[in-house]
Amino acid sequence: MCFFLDTAYSQQRNYFEIRDEWLKQIQQNKDRVDLLSLGFSTFFLSRTNRSGIIKGGVIGGNGQIGKYLIDCRFNKKELIERIKTIAAQKKNIRLYKKDAVQLIAKIQKEADITNTIFYFDPPYFLKADSLYMNHYKKHDHDIVSKKIRGIKNIKWIVSYDNVVDIKRLYHGYPKKEYSFTHTAGYTKQGQEILFFSKGLIQPDVAPYDPTFFRLNRKSRKIYYRKRRTRKKNNNTLV
Repeated sequence: MCFFLDTAYSQQRNYFEIRDEWLKQIQQNKDRVDLLSLGFSTFFLSRTNRSGIIKGGVIGGNGQIGKYLIDCRFNKKELIERIKTIAAQKKNIRLYKKDAVQLIAKIQKEADITNTIFYFDPPYFLKADSLYMNHYKKHDHDIVSKKIRGIKNIKWIVSYDNVVDIKRLYHGYPKKEYSFTHTAGYTKQGQEILFFSKGLIQPDVAPYDPTFFRLNRKSRKIYYRKRRTRKKNNNTLV
């Protein structure tokens, strides 16, 4: 994977050539390509498409107009370092490739309940059919919600688009509503929501915005980046 990244073209015009080749020849013929090529094509498209969604459309649009263009999230050096960091932890990572309902049942039995948080990031509820190659229908969200709410003795977090139907599914659970600019299909101010299992301790920052937490790569500490003010020193460690 790192070799593919390191040898990928850097010129912006060639990103379109790479994207079209992988999108048309690999993503549409998954059963007839090798796993490494499929993996890298998915990785490439997730870094050059809006919000990392395969069907989300290219960042910057076909006209490549605006502040963020197709290569803005394709920093090869940084991406290679991320892959190497993940590879160093491969003994601690397990891939199951199971349906969400089956996976919840399995990992709940295996998890160390004293040091475990489940994080669930289901597909968006609205416009899912235009964003994902495989998407949930309403009854799928209902089933997964019931399974998550049935988890015993393990903490969990769920992230969703902020819509009434989803709020009903997780009614009675602590939640955090927030917004941020995203580009899933087109640029807009997205309304998001987090739900928490009862008893899960939330950040000791009030009020807080989930998108303002950052990881200091040198110290490995999490800090909260406040909104920009006139003060020079405006970061708070949490």
